[in-house]
Amino acid sequence: MSNTHPHPPHLPLLWLAAAIAAPVSLTVTAYGVAEYGPQETVQVQHVTQPLATPELVSRIATTPLRQDDVIRNGDTLARVLSRLSVDDPAALDYLRRSADARGFFDLAPGRSIHAVTQRDGRLNELGYVNAQDQRLTLRRDGDRFSVSSEQVVLTRSTAYRSGSLASAGALKSLDLPGSVRQQLDALFGDAKLARGSRYSVVYETFNDDGQTVRTGRVLAASLNDGKSVRRAYWFQPQGQDGGYYNENGESASARFLRYPTEFSHVSSEFGLRMHPVLKRRIGHEGVDLAAPSGTPVYAAAAGKLVKYGREGAYGNMAEIRHDGRLQTVYAHMSKFASGLKAGNTVSKGQLIGYVGSTGRSTGPHLHYEFRINDQPVDPLAVKLPADAALGKTWLAAFKQQTLPLGDQLALLDGSRIASR
Repeated sequence: MSNTHPHPPHLPLLWLAAAIAAPVSLTVTAYGVAEYGPQETVQVQHVTQPLATPELVSRIATTPLRQDDVIRNGDTLARVLSRLSVDDPAALDYLRRSADARGFFDLAPGRSIHAVTQRDGRLNELGYVNAQDQRLTLRRDGDRFSVSSEQVVLTRSTAYRSGSLASAGALKSLDLPGSVRQQLDALFGDAKLARGSRYSVVYETFNDDGQTVRTGRVLAASLNDGKSVRRAYWFQPQGQDGGYYNENGESASARFLRYPTEFSHVSSEFGLRMHPVLKRRIGHEGVDLAAPSGTPVYAAAAGKLVKYGREGAYGNMAEIRHDGRLQTVYAHMSKFASGLKAGNTVSKGQLIGYVGSTGRSTGPHLHYEFRINDQPVDPLAVKLPADAALGKTWLAAFKQQTLPLGDQLALLDGSRIASR
Protein backbone atom coordinates (compact mmCIF):
# COMPACT_ATOMS: atom_id res chain seq x y z
CA MET A 1 0.00 0.00 0.00
CA SER A 2 1.12 3.37 -0.65
CA ASN A 3 1.31 6.03 2.17
CA THR A 4 0.68 8.99 -0.15
CA HIS A 5 -2.65 10.87 0.18
CA PRO A 6 -4.64 11.48 -2.98
CA HIS A 7 -4.92 15.23 -4.10
CA PRO A 8 -8.41 16.70 -4.38
CA PRO A 9 -9.59 16.29 -7.90
CA HIS A 10 -10.08 20.12 -8.56
CA LEU A 11 -7.14 21.64 -6.69
CA PRO A 12 -5.88 23.82 -9.61
CA LEU A 13 -9.33 25.41 -9.94
CA LEU A 14 -9.38 26.25 -6.22
CA TRP A 15 -6.04 28.09 -6.47
CA LEU A 16 -7.31 30.05 -9.47
CA ALA A 17 -10.45 31.08 -7.62
CA ALA A 18 -8.37 32.26 -4.65
CA ALA A 19 -6.14 34.33 -6.91
CA ILE A 20 -9.15 36.12 -8.43
CA ALA A 21 -10.93 36.62 -5.07
CA ALA A 22 -7.95 38.25 -3.32
CA PRO A 23 -7.92 41.63 -5.18
CA VAL A 24 -11.69 41.74 -5.12
CA SER A 25 -11.73 41.39 -1.35
CA LEU A 26 -9.08 44.10 -1.04
CA THR A 27 -11.16 46.38 -3.19
CA VAL A 28 -14.25 45.74 -1.08
CA THR A 29 -12.26 46.45 2.04
CA ALA A 30 -11.02 49.72 0.60
CA TYR A 31 -14.54 50.79 -0.25
CA GLY A 32 -15.60 49.74 3.19
CA VAL A 33 -13.06 52.06 4.80
CA ALA A 34 -14.12 54.98 2.59
CA GLU A 35 -17.81 54.45 3.19
CA TYR A 36 -17.96 53.32 6.79
CA GLY A 37 -14.94 55.02 8.33
CA PRO A 38 -15.25 57.85 10.88
CA GLN A 39 -16.71 61.11 9.45
CA GLU A 40 -16.14 64.70 10.60
CA THR A 41 -19.20 66.68 11.60
CA VAL A 42 -19.46 70.04 9.77
CA GLN A 43 -20.75 72.86 11.91
CA VAL A 44 -22.99 75.34 10.01
CA GLN A 45 -23.64 78.72 11.55
CA HIS A 46 -26.21 81.16 10.12
CA VAL A 47 -25.14 84.83 10.12
CA THR A 48 -27.55 87.68 9.37
CA GLN A 49 -26.10 91.13 8.64
CA PRO A 50 -27.89 94.26 7.32
CA LEU A 51 -26.56 95.65 4.00
CA ALA A 52 -26.68 99.25 2.79
CA THR A 53 -29.09 99.95 -0.09
CA PRO A 54 -27.13 100.28 -3.39
CA GLU A 55 -27.08 103.76 -4.94
CA LEU A 56 -26.98 102.41 -8.49
CA VAL A 57 -30.41 103.75 -9.47
CA SER A 58 -29.79 107.27 -8.21
CA ARG A 59 -26.40 107.41 -9.90
CA ILE A 60 -27.82 106.31 -13.24
CA ALA A 61 -30.52 108.95 -12.95
CA THR A 62 -27.92 111.73 -12.74
CA THR A 63 -25.38 110.36 -15.21
CA PRO A 64 -25.27 112.42 -18.47
CA LEU A 65 -26.32 110.55 -21.61
CA ARG A 66 -24.39 110.79 -24.91
CA GLN A 67 -26.13 110.08 -28.20
CA ASP A 68 -24.67 110.14 -31.72
CA ASP A 69 -26.56 110.64 -34.99
CA VAL A 70 -25.97 111.30 -38.68
CA ILE A 71 -27.40 114.25 -40.61
CA ARG A 72 -30.04 113.11 -43.12
CA ASN A 73 -31.38 114.68 -46.29
CA GLY A 74 -33.84 117.46 -45.46
CA ASP A 75 -32.86 117.61 -41.77
CA THR A 76 -33.36 120.76 -39.71
CA LEU A 77 -31.51 121.41 -36.48
CA ALA A 78 -34.73 121.11 -34.50
CA ARG A 79 -35.40 117.68 -36.03
CA VAL A 80 -31.88 116.48 -35.25
CA LEU A 81 -32.09 117.71 -31.64
CA SER A 82 -35.37 115.84 -31.23
CA ARG A 83 -33.71 112.59 -32.37
CA LEU A 84 -30.91 113.27 -29.87
CA SER A 85 -33.52 113.52 -27.04
CA VAL A 86 -32.76 117.21 -26.42
CA ASP A 87 -35.61 118.99 -24.63
CA ASP A 88 -34.11 122.33 -23.68
CA PRO A 89 -35.89 125.56 -24.76
CA ALA A 90 -33.06 127.70 -23.31
CA ALA A 91 -30.42 125.90 -25.41
CA LEU A 92 -32.56 126.10 -28.57
CA ASP A 93 -33.14 129.82 -27.98
CA TYR A 94 -29.38 130.36 -27.63
CA LEU A 95 -28.71 128.42 -30.84
CA ARG A 96 -31.19 130.58 -32.73
CA ARG A 97 -29.99 133.92 -31.34
CA SER A 98 -26.21 133.57 -31.07
CA ALA A 99 -24.06 134.43 -34.09
CA ASP A 100 -21.43 132.00 -32.76
CA ALA A 101 -23.91 129.12 -33.15
CA ARG A 102 -24.89 129.71 -36.79
CA GLY A 103 -22.59 126.92 -37.95
CA PHE A 104 -24.91 124.37 -36.33
CA PHE A 105 -27.58 125.27 -38.89
CA ASP A 106 -25.27 124.53 -41.84
CA LEU A 107 -26.08 120.82 -41.77
CA ALA A 108 -24.46 118.58 -44.39
CA PRO A 109 -26.09 115.15 -44.95
CA GLY A 110 -23.85 112.26 -43.94
CA ARG A 111 -22.01 114.25 -41.26
CA SER A 112 -21.95 113.09 -37.62
CA ILE A 113 -23.39 115.07 -34.70
CA HIS A 114 -23.59 114.23 -30.99
CA ALA A 115 -25.30 115.55 -27.89
CA VAL A 116 -24.67 115.04 -24.17
CA THR A 117 -27.84 115.59 -22.12
CA GLN A 118 -29.16 115.20 -18.61
CA ARG A 119 -31.86 112.59 -18.15
CA ASP A 120 -34.52 115.31 -18.30
CA GLY A 121 -33.32 116.42 -21.77
CA ARG A 122 -31.30 119.47 -20.72
CA LEU A 123 -28.36 119.96 -23.07
CA ASN A 124 -24.84 119.79 -21.63
CA GLU A 125 -22.91 119.61 -24.92
CA LEU A 126 -23.54 119.61 -28.65
CA GLY A 127 -20.74 118.69 -31.08
CA TYR A 128 -20.61 118.81 -34.88
CA VAL A 129 -17.86 118.83 -37.51
CA ASN A 130 -19.10 120.99 -40.38
CA ALA A 131 -18.41 120.88 -44.13
CA GLN A 132 -15.26 122.96 -43.62
CA ASP A 133 -13.94 120.35 -41.16
CA GLN A 134 -14.35 122.69 -38.19
CA ARG A 135 -15.39 121.14 -34.89
CA LEU A 136 -18.17 123.24 -33.33
CA THR A 137 -18.86 122.54 -29.64
CA LEU A 138 -21.63 124.10 -27.58
CA ARG A 139 -21.26 123.71 -23.80
CA ARG A 140 -23.46 124.60 -20.86
CA ASP A 141 -22.05 126.27 -17.75
CA GLY A 142 -24.91 126.66 -15.29
CA ASP A 143 -27.49 128.78 -17.12
CA ARG A 144 -25.00 130.08 -19.70
CA PHE A 145 -23.87 128.65 -23.03
CA SER A 146 -20.76 129.10 -25.12
CA VAL A 147 -19.56 127.85 -28.50
CA SER A 148 -15.97 127.00 -29.41
CA SER A 149 -14.56 126.23 -32.84
CA GLU A 150 -11.37 124.51 -33.94
CA GLN A 151 -10.02 123.14 -37.19
CA VAL A 152 -9.68 119.36 -37.14
CA VAL A 153 -7.39 117.11 -39.15
CA LEU A 154 -9.45 114.12 -40.21
CA THR A 155 -7.93 110.65 -40.41
CA ARG A 156 -8.49 108.88 -43.72
CA SER A 157 -9.50 105.24 -43.63
CA THR A 158 -11.37 102.73 -45.79
CA ALA A 159 -14.64 100.91 -45.21
CA TYR A 160 -15.85 97.66 -46.75
CA ARG A 161 -19.47 96.68 -47.32
CA SER A 162 -21.27 93.93 -49.22
CA GLY A 163 -24.78 92.59 -49.44
CA SER A 164 -27.69 91.66 -51.70
CA LEU A 165 -30.40 93.71 -53.36
CA ALA A 166 -33.75 93.30 -51.63
CA SER A 167 -35.63 94.11 -54.84
CA ALA A 168 -34.92 94.63 -58.53
CA GLY A 169 -33.04 97.82 -59.36
CA ALA A 170 -32.73 98.85 -55.71
CA LEU A 171 -29.27 100.45 -55.69
CA LYS A 172 -30.74 103.70 -54.36
CA SER A 173 -32.26 101.97 -51.33
CA LEU A 174 -29.12 100.20 -50.11
CA ASP A 175 -28.14 100.66 -46.46
CA LEU A 176 -25.11 102.78 -47.37
CA PRO A 177 -24.14 106.44 -46.92
CA GLY A 178 -25.94 108.64 -49.45
CA SER A 179 -22.81 109.72 -51.33
CA VAL A 180 -21.71 106.07 -51.68
CA ARG A 181 -25.13 105.07 -53.05
CA GLN A 182 -24.92 107.96 -55.51
CA GLN A 183 -21.54 106.79 -56.79
CA LEU A 184 -22.67 103.16 -57.09
CA ASP A 185 -25.72 104.27 -59.04
CA ALA A 186 -23.45 106.23 -61.37
CA LEU A 187 -21.33 103.11 -61.94
CA PHE A 188 -24.00 100.42 -62.22
CA GLY A 189 -27.32 102.25 -62.56
CA ASP A 190 -27.69 101.18 -66.19
CA ALA A 191 -27.58 97.47 -65.30
CA LYS A 192 -30.77 95.40 -65.22
CA LEU A 193 -30.53 94.23 -61.64
CA ALA A 194 -32.53 91.33 -60.29
CA ARG A 195 -33.49 90.69 -56.70
CA GLY A 196 -30.60 88.94 -54.95
CA SER A 197 -27.86 90.57 -57.05
CA ARG A 198 -24.78 91.00 -54.86
CA TYR A 199 -22.79 94.18 -54.46
CA SER A 200 -19.44 94.88 -52.79
CA VAL A 201 -17.84 98.26 -52.26
CA VAL A 202 -14.63 99.72 -50.81
CA TYR A 203 -14.84 103.45 -50.03
CA GLU A 204 -13.03 106.21 -48.15
CA THR A 205 -14.05 107.45 -44.71
CA PHE A 206 -12.75 110.50 -42.87
CA ASN A 207 -12.76 110.19 -39.10
CA ASP A 208 -12.36 112.36 -36.03
CA ASP A 209 -11.64 110.73 -32.67
CA GLY A 210 -12.85 107.35 -33.93
CA GLN A 211 -16.13 108.73 -35.34
CA THR A 212 -16.80 108.83 -39.09
CA VAL A 213 -17.40 112.46 -40.00
CA ARG A 214 -17.96 111.96 -43.72
CA THR A 215 -17.45 109.47 -46.51
CA GLY A 216 -15.33 110.05 -49.59
CA ARG A 217 -14.74 108.41 -52.91
CA VAL A 218 -15.65 104.85 -53.86
CA LEU A 219 -12.29 103.19 -54.50
CA ALA A 220 -13.56 99.89 -55.88
CA ALA A 221 -16.91 98.21 -56.41
CA SER A 222 -18.37 95.07 -57.89
CA LEU A 223 -21.82 93.89 -58.93
CA ASN A 224 -22.75 90.24 -59.43
CA ASP A 225 -26.14 89.64 -61.06
CA GLY A 226 -25.67 85.86 -61.08
CA LYS A 227 -24.63 85.82 -64.72
CA SER A 228 -21.55 88.01 -64.72
CA VAL A 229 -19.45 90.13 -62.37
CA ARG A 230 -18.79 93.79 -63.16
CA ARG A 231 -15.97 95.56 -61.33
CA ALA A 232 -14.80 99.17 -61.29
CA TYR A 233 -11.65 100.72 -59.81
CA TRP A 234 -10.80 104.38 -59.25
CA PHE A 235 -7.53 105.48 -60.82
CA GLN A 236 -6.08 108.93 -61.38
CA PRO A 237 -3.02 109.26 -63.62
CA GLN A 238 -0.60 111.91 -62.42
CA GLY A 239 -1.62 115.37 -63.58
CA GLN A 240 -4.89 114.13 -65.13
CA ASP A 241 -8.52 113.70 -64.13
CA GLY A 242 -9.33 110.36 -62.51
CA GLY A 243 -11.94 107.85 -63.56
CA TYR A 244 -13.26 104.32 -63.08
CA TYR A 245 -11.87 101.44 -65.10
CA ASN A 246 -12.36 97.67 -65.28
CA GLU A 247 -9.58 95.11 -64.83
CA ASN A 248 -8.36 95.72 -68.40
CA GLY A 249 -8.10 99.50 -68.06
CA GLU A 250 -11.26 100.15 -70.09
CA SER A 251 -13.67 102.84 -68.91
CA ALA A 252 -16.15 101.37 -66.41
CA SER A 253 -18.49 104.35 -66.25
CA ALA A 254 -20.03 107.08 -68.32
CA ARG A 255 -18.26 110.42 -68.30
CA PHE A 256 -21.41 111.99 -66.76
CA LEU A 257 -23.64 111.07 -63.85
CA ARG A 258 -27.11 110.25 -65.11
CA TYR A 259 -28.64 111.82 -62.00
CA PRO A 260 -26.85 114.63 -60.12
CA THR A 261 -28.88 114.13 -56.92
CA GLU A 262 -30.90 111.50 -55.06
CA PHE A 263 -34.61 111.97 -55.74
CA SER A 264 -37.94 110.30 -55.08
CA HIS A 265 -39.53 110.80 -58.52
CA VAL A 266 -39.50 112.94 -61.67
CA SER A 267 -42.08 115.63 -60.96
CA SER A 268 -41.89 117.22 -64.42
CA GLU A 269 -40.43 115.71 -67.59
CA PHE A 270 -38.57 117.26 -70.52
CA GLY A 271 -40.60 118.90 -73.30
CA LEU A 272 -43.91 120.70 -73.63
CA ARG A 273 -45.86 120.93 -70.36
CA MET A 274 -48.42 122.98 -68.44
CA HIS A 275 -46.31 125.31 -66.31
CA PRO A 276 -47.32 124.94 -62.62
CA VAL A 277 -46.87 128.68 -61.92
CA LEU A 278 -47.57 130.43 -65.22
CA LYS A 279 -50.55 128.12 -65.95
CA ARG A 280 -49.87 127.86 -69.67
CA ARG A 281 -48.24 125.29 -71.94
CA ILE A 282 -44.58 126.06 -72.58
CA GLY A 283 -41.45 124.05 -73.28
CA HIS A 284 -39.58 122.59 -70.31
CA GLU A 285 -35.85 122.57 -71.10
CA GLY A 286 -34.89 120.09 -68.37
CA VAL A 287 -36.34 117.67 -65.85
CA ASP A 288 -37.49 118.29 -62.29
CA LEU A 289 -36.18 115.78 -59.74
CA ALA A 290 -38.28 115.91 -56.57
CA ALA A 291 -36.24 115.61 -53.36
CA PRO A 292 -36.30 116.97 -49.80
CA SER A 293 -34.80 120.41 -49.28
CA GLY A 294 -31.13 120.08 -48.33
CA THR A 295 -30.45 116.98 -50.44
CA PRO A 296 -26.88 117.28 -51.86
CA VAL A 297 -26.44 118.19 -55.53
CA TYR A 298 -23.33 116.96 -57.35
CA ALA A 299 -21.55 118.02 -60.53
CA ALA A 300 -22.57 115.62 -63.30
CA ALA A 301 -19.06 115.69 -64.77
CA ALA A 302 -15.77 117.58 -64.53
CA GLY A 303 -15.84 121.10 -65.88
CA LYS A 304 -15.79 124.83 -65.16
CA LEU A 305 -18.42 126.75 -63.19
CA VAL A 306 -19.37 129.50 -65.66
CA LYS A 307 -22.38 130.63 -63.57
CA TYR A 308 -22.81 130.22 -59.85
CA GLY A 309 -25.33 132.49 -58.13
CA ARG A 310 -28.85 133.86 -58.17
CA GLU A 311 -30.49 134.17 -61.60
CA GLY A 312 -34.16 135.14 -61.96
CA ALA A 313 -36.66 132.29 -62.23
CA TYR A 314 -33.84 129.76 -61.81
CA GLY A 315 -33.19 130.96 -58.26
CA ASN A 316 -29.86 129.74 -56.93
CA MET A 317 -28.31 128.04 -59.93
CA ALA A 318 -25.07 126.64 -61.31
CA GLU A 319 -24.00 126.16 -64.91
CA ILE A 320 -21.01 123.96 -65.71
CA ARG A 321 -19.26 123.92 -69.08
CA HIS A 322 -17.67 120.52 -69.60
CA ASP A 323 -15.92 121.21 -72.89
CA GLY A 324 -16.59 123.31 -75.96
CA ARG A 325 -20.00 121.77 -76.62
CA LEU A 326 -21.51 120.27 -73.42
CA GLN A 327 -23.11 122.13 -70.49
CA THR A 328 -25.28 121.20 -67.50
CA VAL A 329 -27.54 123.47 -65.43
CA TYR A 330 -28.75 123.01 -61.83
CA ALA A 331 -31.51 125.34 -60.57
CA HIS A 332 -33.71 126.22 -57.54
CA MET A 333 -31.00 125.19 -55.04
CA SER A 334 -31.49 126.21 -51.41
CA LYS A 335 -27.81 127.06 -50.94
CA PHE A 336 -24.39 126.61 -52.53
CA ALA A 337 -21.48 124.45 -51.47
CA SER A 338 -18.92 126.26 -49.34
CA GLY A 339 -15.70 127.42 -50.95
CA LEU A 340 -16.90 127.52 -54.58
CA LYS A 341 -17.42 130.48 -56.91
CA ALA A 342 -17.86 131.16 -60.62
CA GLY A 343 -14.67 130.36 -62.50
CA ASN A 344 -13.70 127.38 -60.32
CA THR A 345 -13.20 123.95 -61.83
CA VAL A 346 -15.10 121.01 -60.35
CA SER A 347 -14.73 117.25 -60.64
CA LYS A 348 -17.36 114.66 -61.43
CA GLY A 349 -19.45 113.96 -58.33
CA GLN A 350 -18.22 117.04 -56.43
CA LEU A 351 -20.75 118.71 -54.13
CA ILE A 352 -21.97 122.00 -55.64
CA GLY A 353 -25.13 122.78 -53.65
CA TYR A 354 -28.34 121.55 -52.04
CA VAL A 355 -31.87 120.97 -53.31
CA GLY A 356 -34.30 123.79 -52.57
CA SER A 357 -37.19 125.84 -53.94
CA THR A 358 -35.68 129.23 -54.78
CA GLY A 359 -36.79 131.22 -57.83
CA ARG A 360 -40.00 130.32 -59.67
CA SER A 361 -40.80 127.07 -57.91
CA THR A 362 -43.74 125.44 -56.14
CA GLY A 363 -41.77 123.02 -53.95
CA PRO A 364 -38.32 121.54 -53.30
CA HIS A 365 -36.77 119.91 -56.35
CA LEU A 366 -33.76 120.14 -58.65
CA HIS A 367 -34.32 121.49 -62.15
CA TYR A 368 -31.60 119.80 -64.23
CA GLU A 369 -30.67 120.59 -67.83
CA PHE A 370 -28.28 118.94 -70.29
CA ARG A 371 -27.22 121.02 -73.31
CA ILE A 372 -25.31 120.11 -76.46
CA ASN A 373 -24.00 123.13 -78.37
CA ASP A 374 -26.31 125.29 -76.21
CA GLN A 375 -29.38 123.28 -77.26
CA PRO A 376 -31.31 121.53 -74.45
CA VAL A 377 -31.82 117.76 -74.73
CA ASP A 378 -33.61 115.30 -72.43
CA PRO A 379 -31.14 114.54 -69.59
CA LEU A 380 -32.78 111.18 -68.92
CA ALA A 381 -32.59 109.96 -72.53
CA VAL A 382 -29.36 111.42 -73.93
CA LYS A 383 -26.57 108.93 -74.61
CA LEU A 384 -23.86 109.85 -72.14
CA PRO A 385 -20.29 109.99 -73.50
CA ALA A 386 -17.84 107.50 -72.02
CA ASP A 387 -14.37 108.17 -70.70
CA ALA A 388 -11.44 107.00 -72.82
CA ALA A 389 -9.55 103.82 -71.91
CA LEU A 390 -6.19 104.05 -70.17
CA GLY A 391 -3.19 104.25 -72.43
CA LYS A 392 -0.27 101.83 -72.25
CA THR A 393 1.72 104.42 -70.31
CA TRP A 394 -0.57 104.11 -67.27
CA LEU A 395 -1.86 100.55 -67.58
CA ALA A 396 0.96 98.92 -65.57
CA ALA A 397 0.62 101.46 -62.73
CA PHE A 398 -3.17 100.95 -62.74
CA LYS A 399 -2.87 97.18 -62.39
CA GLN A 400 -0.31 97.46 -59.61
CA GLN A 401 -2.53 99.90 -57.66
CA THR A 402 -5.75 97.94 -58.10
CA LEU A 403 -4.41 94.42 -57.43
CA PRO A 404 -5.01 94.54 -53.63
CA LEU A 405 -8.43 96.14 -54.19
CA GLY A 406 -9.31 93.29 -56.53
CA ASP A 407 -8.38 90.77 -53.82
CA GLN A 408 -10.60 92.62 -51.32
CA LEU A 409 -13.54 92.64 -53.72
CA ALA A 410 -13.07 88.92 -54.45
CA LEU A 411 -13.30 88.16 -50.73
CA LEU A 412 -16.34 90.40 -50.27
CA ASP A 413 -18.37 89.13 -53.23
CA GLY A 414 -17.31 85.50 -52.76
CA SER A 415 -15.89 85.07 -56.25
CA ARG A 416 -12.53 83.89 -54.92
CA ILE A 417 -14.19 81.22 -52.77
CA ALA A 418 -16.50 80.19 -55.61
CA SER A 419 -13.58 79.76 -58.00
CA ARG A 420 -11.77 77.31 -55.73
